[in-house]
Amino acid sequence: MSAPSPSTAEPRADIAATLESYDLAASRQGFVAFEIAPVFDAPRVSGDYKVLAADQLLQDHPTERAPDGSYRRADFSVGEKSYSTKERGFEVPVDDNLKQQYRDYFDAEAVAAEIARDVLLRQCEQKIVTPAQDTSNVGGNTGVDTQWNAANSTPIDDVLAAMFEVRGKCGLMPNTMVLDILLFKHLLQNDQILDRLSTMGTSEGRRDVKIANKTMLEQIFDVERIVVADSQKNAVIPHQHASNAKLNLQPLWNPAKVLLAHVDRRNRLQMPTFARTFHWADDGSELMGRVESYRDERVRGDVVRVRNQLDLNIVMEECAYLLTGCYVAPE
Repeated sequence: MSAPSPSTAEPRADIAATLESYDLAASRQGFVAFEIAPVFDAPRVSGDYKVLAADQLLQDHPTERAPDGSYRRADFSVGEKSYSTKERGFEVPVDDNLKQQYRDYFDAEAVAAEIARDVLLRQCEQKIVTPAQDTSNVGGNTGVDTQWNAANSTPIDDVLAAMFEVRGKCGLMPNTMVLDILLFKHLLQNDQILDRLSTMGTSEGRRDVKIANKTMLEQIFDVERIVVADSQKNAVIPHQHASNAKLNLQPLWNPAKVLLAHVDRRNRLQMPTFARTFHWADDGSELMGRVESYRDERVRGDVVRVRNQLDLNIVMEECAYLLTGCYVAPE
């Protein structure tokens, strides 16, 4: 029996509504793909779109009204980009016998849906965080002199220098900083950051700062948001588990790398931005995964499927910069 088409599978909004109560939902809180690449609802499966280059946006244009009463008009040359959404999904069979055995303990279909959604979204995460950490996909990169989890490190200076590099290449300051949770935790106790916070002061005098928080770091680095990546994957080769392979957890975001990027979150396709997610929903796709189920007598049970259809791509490399060597694991 082949898997049914989406039109014959039954949408399961009842299951989708219960997913967030399970532990796997908490593990997704560290996903950052849609923070780096904001979502645009695409009108078609694939297509081309225009992007206004930074040099055109910032160019000096005469604005004086002509003697004949006309006004100057835009004559921008724009770059052309393309997107092509792909449908992705994952299925988990739910055996009738197993479902009956555990019906008093948990909803087997809801658990199956949560597992399928986690697999799907973890793949979506890798589709953007992997290229975002590739130095060939950003406008520039440099290694810091001293890793930020070491004494005498200067993260404030390092970030400021990187921000000016972005501004020099695209004319816009980065508004987003992306880093792994391990490095983030060290920054909260970094001496240069705590010293800066203590001198910022309050109306009562200097702050007695022992540890910073995310809001404080955003103020120190002067970015709209700091995005903390906290997702991992098991790097063991698929189907190798039966050969005594051990769990090998690796972060999806390298703790040694920090991304500074200008990210446009206002769905303006022509405006400069580092990356964007194109989501096509006309076939029933939902960004966080449409939950469906169908009957499969081969397994004498129901099959729960979670799917979406999107494309994640880099729009303008010049809008981003990578700092490397920011973290070294203690020996």
